[in-house]
Amino acid sequence: MSVIKLGTYGSRTRFSPGAPIAGKVLWMVDEPGRGIEVRLVWYADGKGRDRRAVRSHRLEAVPERGDGEFRFEAPVAPYSYHGVLFSVSWALEAGIVEPGAAALPARPADVLPITISPNGDKVRAPILETGDPLIEGNDATEVMDPSLL
Repeated sequence: MSVIKLGTYGSRTRFSPGAPIAGKVLWMVDEPGRGIEVRLVWYADGKGRDRRAVRSHRLEAVPERGDGEFRFEAPVAPYSYHGVLFSVSWALEAGIVEPGAAALPARPADVLPITISPNGDKVRAPILETGDPLIEGNDATEVMDPSLL
């Protein structure tokens, strides 16, 4: 059975846009010579789930046991976000890549959730109170100051 583990230096999981995301991937694989890939991905969850890899680092023809370093720059967008209708989450994924394969399998061997935002926390949707005109079904022109139109 193959084992792959991801970790960031200092066990960091919160990053600002543009900050370095660096760490190590450790592995014990059944068959040497296969590749290990680390990816920086984001997920958009709402009425469905979308997954996008934005950066990747591949170690080719790895021995049966070993480790390797990875380093990415945190993208400037999208921020980690949690809202009522959708959310955006970031993660580092690592997995075994068969020789000649273009991508990781659908289920990576290890996933490390991370947060990317200006202050390192997920951006949260504002909580609207009952009685707020936008909740009550009024459109924006009904609640805007007429002098702004």
